[in-house]
Amino acid sequence: MVQPAAADDVFRALSNPTRRKVLERLSVGPATVSELAAPFAMRLPSFAQHLSVLEESRLVRSKKRGRVRTYEIAVERFEVVEDWLTARRRTWEARLDRFDRYVEHLKEKESRIMSKEFTFDPKRDFAIERLIDAPPRLVWEALTNPEHLREWYMPEAWGRVSRTEMDVRPGGAFGIDIVTADGREFPNLGCFLEVVPMERLSWTSMLFPGYRPAVFDDIPITAIVTLEPTSTGTRYVFTALHRDEADFEKNRTSGWQEGTEIAVDQLVAHVKSLK
Repeated sequence: MVQPAAADDVFRALSNPTRRKVLERLSVGPATVSELAAPFAMRLPSFAQHLSVLEESRLVRSKKRGRVRTYEIAVERFEVVEDWLTARRRTWEARLDRFDRYVEHLKEKESRIMSKEFTFDPKRDFAIERLIDAPPRLVWEALTNPEHLREWYMPEAWGRVSRTEMDVRPGGAFGIDIVTADGREFPNLGCFLEVVPMERLSWTSMLFPGYRPAVFDDIPITAIVTLEPTSTGTRYVFTALHRDEADFEKNRTSGWQEGTEIAVDQLVAHVKSLK
């Protein structure tokens, strides 16, 4: 075990750049006082004080023959430094290991929560899956950046996006207003529920931003998007949850489901254009 006093002496000696340069020189081989002092622009008595500190810390040892004193490095003394650093490394590695385990625990917990969060019901819900030849980073960008969203969200033949508001955080606003080909305007405002960058994004039209109860005259949904990296890109899954079978049937027959499928295809094309 490293004694605190010994470590203090060694690190105090190593704290000065002049003394570190002396040790670098001595690592090549023994040297006399004049040889060690030659590279430094200081008076010999001042330089001798640095040698004294190094010798007191037992990082160097000296021998005098006649009037010439020669210094050599005491390699074994550096074990104090190595032992101290090893102890610190073990401490931090143990902390990082615990941190890694905790992060994995949170991921597993989150995964369990997600898997139990909803049960897909084909009578009330529908899902769209695509394999996109692009990394999750680009897909996420296309999903959350208003400038990108305008490019794919509305089927081109059906109309256009006139306004977007994306405050991508739980409780933040999810707002997309559209104008149909015949000039009718449809404002849409919802609330983000879950934001896990590059992995999962969910929002609902049942709530306004800040989780305020919503007022709506359309069929409400909760949308869940998951992104999963694959060997060739990203597995994209969009799921739309409805209140009941009647809402689902209305969305299906009104063309909303068809429009969503077209929009997802436009998303895939837009993401590929970003590569």
